[in-house]
Amino acid sequence: MQRYVMRIVLCLLFLVSVMYISADKADSNRSITYHFSERLLQIFYELCDLVENSHPANEMLCQRVALIRTKRESYELLLLMSDQAVSNVHYGAQFNYSPDNPEQKPIIIVEKNLLALYPRQKSLVFSLLIHEMQHAYNYFIDYKAFTSTYNNLLENYLYEMDAYHVEALLIRDVLIPHKLPLTDFGKLLVSSFKNDNLDYFSYVFKNLDMSLVYYLCDVTLDKQSAEKNIREFIRVGNQLIDSFEFPEQDNEWNRFITLIPMHTYCRFIQQYVYNVLVKKAWLVMAPEDFFLPEHSQELYDIVLKMQELLNPYNVLFITYGNKLMARFGESLLTDADVFEEVTNYESYVFADKILQYIHVIPNEVIERGDIITPNIHLGKELEQPTLLSDKHHHTIQEAISLYNAKRYEQAAKLMKKAAQDEPSNPFILYYYAGALYRYNRKKVSQFIQTSSNSWMHRPQPSIMCKLNRIVIFSVK
Repeated sequence: MQRYVMRIVLCLLFLVSVMYISADKADSNRSITYHFSERLLQIFYELCDLVENSHPANEMLCQRVALIRTKRESYELLLLMSDQAVSNVHYGAQFNYSPDNPEQKPIIIVEKNLLALYPRQKSLVFSLLIHEMQHAYNYFIDYKAFTSTYNNLLENYLYEMDAYHVEALLIRDVLIPHKLPLTDFGKLLVSSFKNDNLDYFSYVFKNLDMSLVYYLCDVTLDKQSAEKNIREFIRVGNQLIDSFEFPEQDNEWNRFITLIPMHTYCRFIQQYVYNVLVKKAWLVMAPEDFFLPEHSQELYDIVLKMQELLNPYNVLFITYGNKLMARFGESLLTDADVFEEVTNYESYVFADKILQYIHVIPNEVIERGDIITPNIHLGKELEQPTLLSDKHHHTIQEAISLYNAKRYEQAAKLMKKAAQDEPSNPFILYYYAGALYRYNRKKVSQFIQTSSNSWMHRPQPSIMCKLNRIVIFSVK
């Protein structure tokens, strides 16, 4: 965790059952509110008009804009602003819906920090908004197909790439002809769209091999039997293993991209096998109950071998992937002078300062309610390791991404099996508890009760070894 010079220090004690704190943001006890924004509505209509009045008009874009405009004006779709500020601008807009309650209206939510970029970064605001409009378009034209994939990581990726495709069309056919300045993100997107149909963009921004994803999708859709499809999955997996040679002496980018194909394979192969067996072998089973080794031990062994090959380079993969994300997202927030969401008191005390959250092992002499003044030694900062779990680190990272995208139920379900497998891993339980809290507060209470005899009271040096903890706000 990056260190900052401490100017003001505030110490608070929290219960883990009611807080979820990550490296880039913290949730307070104050609930997030959504409300109507005249400014957001003006931006929405400006984008719609820009698309519809462009010459020559892009028919695909016009179809999407026309439908979403109609749905908003009929109040079948809500367009609201959130009072939350996120630390990465690319989480600044989300399309939200309830998969269990079709009567609940879908919402495009735009965070206040994204609106703060308008009109200075108009092209970025328009791009992220059209991205969520594409998700809303898919929701309305095929509700059953869209909502049935709520917890499907593979389908979520495919829907995301569809939305990036629409973003790229907007930039190429509307924003560039109107001479709107592009961010580095926009330049990357439209360049990759032109050169390789977003394959390079997927490597950079999603850290996934799009060509491999689509090839394996084609395998599942062909007319071969389920057994032959699985044999092809095995062939591809073995080929990736046999051809893997890590370029130790090469530059960081080339080392990074060498890891992506096997990382992609491990991420999605279980879903591919499930899809094939459901479609072609009449498997009747919920996706969350599907366990790969019960259906193909050979494929499971391939995944284990890949993980063995990838494990020595996990730190490189994670840190470089984070560096790429920061390069195209987080820096924009500083330019927009957008800050962490804090309580009303903190907003008053710290005014326009940037708050950074760190974990500390407190001195035993510090009691709840003590007044903390400068120059008091509070304790030792507890740095979070880069690799959070030998077996489930990628699962944790995926859950964090889902949480940041407000897909709390998905994040909780993803972490459940990891928590069962490593019940004493404090980081797994930390993120699992946080996702449960946002998804279902009753479940997090049950989780704490069932876990209290195993990990919460163990005297281990971790951020989760005690219910009470100190959170330091370092102010820049």
